[in-house]
Amino acid sequence: MNISLVTTTINLPIFLKSFKPEFPSDCNVNVIIVGDNGTPETIECFCEELNKDSKTFYKVDYWSPELQDVYIRNYLGDIDKIRKVIPEKDIRRRNFGFLIALEEGADYIVSLDDDNYPTAGWEQYLLDFVTNHDKCTTDSTLGIINPTEFLDNNIRNPYIYSRGYPLRLWYKSNVYEDIPIKKKINPVMHQMLWSNKPDVD
Repeated sequence: MNISLVTTTINLPIFLKSFKPEFPSDCNVNVIIVGDNGTPETIECFCEELNKDSKTFYKVDYWSPELQDVYIRNYLGDIDKIRKVIPEKDIRRRNFGFLIALEEGADYIVSLDDDNYPTAGWEQYLLDFVTNHDKCTTDSTLGIINPTEFLDNNIRNPYIYSRGYPLRLWYKSNVYEDIPIKKKINPVMHQMLWSNKPDVD
């Protein structure tokens, strides 16, 4: 199983020094860092040191803005058009890393922030999700789901809304229903609350 961890960074990703994802030995793990204009100049040396460190069991690939431009010109065509969908200083810059991960044969892609780290045990939770096919979908009377209503800790509150939840639906009653899926499915995306704290408005 090939797993790619993708992140963008405007800081030196020092979290990678102590970042040791606990995947089974048959998992091939690599980290793809997508640079931007604000990325520190010392990051290339930093990544080289990580790759030389015997304690780092995963490979780290850094794509500078210049290397990204070369790739886009060679394989994607019109660089000005591509820059509109992968702009500078924008979270969409990470899309370039997803593209590289897919090209390199990633079975699963994990998207990370350089300042929001996964909590202990997230690796097994992810593997359980992608290998266990006994799942269900959730429907609602409003046709939309507010994930903060499913939290099990003390921040559970129906009046806390995740980012992107339509303002016109705030404070309206929403009834949820779980619908079992009887056929085998392969999930294409799974979003987790890394630190059990939602990104809310």
